[in-house]
Amino acid sequence: MGWMNLSARFMGWIDSPGSKAEKISLAQNQFAAQGEAVFMVGDSASDIHAAKEASVKSIAVSWGHQSAETLIRAEPDYLVHSPGELHEVMEKNHSKKMEAMRNKFPVAVHIFFLRDAEILLLRRFNTGYEDGKYSVVAGHVDAGETITQAAIREVGEEVGVTLEAKNIQIVHVMHRKSEDERIDFFMTVRQWSGEIVNNEPHKCDELAWHPIARLPQNTIPYVRHAIGCFQNGIAYSEFGWE
Repeated sequence: MGWMNLSARFMGWIDSPGSKAEKISLAQNQFAAQGEAVFMVGDSASDIHAAKEASVKSIAVSWGHQSAETLIRAEPDYLVHSPGELHEVMEKNHSKKMEAMRNKFPVAVHIFFLRDAEILLLRRFNTGYEDGKYSVVAGHVDAGETITQAAIREVGEEVGVTLEAKNIQIVHVMHRKSEDERIDFFMTVRQWSGEIVNNEPHKCDELAWHPIARLPQNTIPYVRHAIGCFQNGIAYSEFGWE
């Protein structure tokens, strides 16, 4: 964090119209929109009160014209006694803000069951998402699970068969934007143990084999895209960002 740059940007607010709290709010709106941590650094109780009014964290510096005791009574968020300590507080809060801003999104697995030139599709039902459209066996990766473990679990839950990790091949990864951001792993399976059955009729009203070259018209678009990527040997794609 550059001190010269920081000081220059705040100097511009001195001549702005309005109260001290209004100027702080104005600065907060501009800088927070750019993803930056915002503080009010002051050496008086009035600075701290203005920061509280603007709902901005306050850092009181003890080397100004009011004593540390007076500043403490105003209840700042931080009280610092040197420029180095001020820099440390600001850097620590900046790091926390950046950590909070890092993307955290769901990870899901999608399993392409393949038989000769056919793929196993299910028609979604009563789920609240893309009902009446075709997808594949899929589900979210739970905390503490690997991608492979999630695939094995989801397959057992949805279609009642057992997979071995050695028979699972990841063929595509998608960074997808829907209502939120997601990472989707797509994998093929050609060998399994047991008979495929619809274990979740309350969420799937059809489970059947379809020619992979002639998918149903109402296949969910991102699933159709992933199947096409698999057929063309494309390992990674981004979907829904247009």
